[in-house]
Amino acid sequence: MMILVIAAAYDIQFMRIPNWLILISLSAGSHYLFLCEGGMGLVHFLIKAITPVLILYVLFLIKVLGAGDIKLYSSVAVFVPGRAAIIIVILSFFYGALISLISMLSSKELFPRLNNFRFYVINSKNERRIKAYKTFDSKRSYLHFSIYIMLAAFTYFTIEKYGWVSV
Repeated sequence: MMILVIAAAYDIQFMRIPNWLILISLSAGSHYLFLCEGGMGLVHFLIKAITPVLILYVLFLIKVLGAGDIKLYSSVAVFVPGRAAIIIVILSFFYGALISLISMLSSKELFPRLNNFRFYVINSKNERRIKAYKTFDSKRSYLHFSIYIMLAAFTYFTIEKYGWVSV
């Protein structure tokens, strides 16, 4: 959990998540799985670490998620069961959407942004290719997605601790 807090702090300050932090987390995850499962733990580690990258890569290509965010998902996934990783991804997108919606409503940017997205979809359809999604050029439009990943993981672990869900 401390890795997530540090990642969010770096993301807020530097708008990136350092690779050394991801490597520490992945190293700890591989060691943990090896200790728990032996040789098969390393196979499970590779599957858990690579799956988020493969699934979320399209979102990186269109600039919806940064590479650090996807690597952070990988480092979370190696420590939790598969269904938990999916729950954390879904929760993080829910938190990101909710906070973004509140922000856009309060700044009166919702309709201009929806219009911008509409033009993006139309242009992608007309050009028959998916390209990077450009939003407004303000710093406020940047989402520190690591915060939402951290909130989602905290939510999942809190729910799991109190037995509100079993995965």
